[in-house]
Amino acid sequence: MPKVKMHPLLILALFLNSIAISIYAYRGYSNLNIGQGITFTLLFILFIGVVILGIINNRKIERGNK
Repeated sequence: MPKVKMHPLLILALFLNSIAISIYAYRGYSNLNIGQGITFTLLFILFIGVVILGIINNRKIERGNK
């Protein structure tokens, strides 16, 4: 199966979205909505993980093409 690169704009969009989600998580914790805070914190961790793995995968593919 060929390796596929993630588009840099998609990585940027996920990163900006994770920042917005972290703000919602903070609002949830500050309003004592613990369930909302936990949910958005988990989404933040998921999106940051996808961003990090996308960057790592793109670098591996670029090194393999050289």
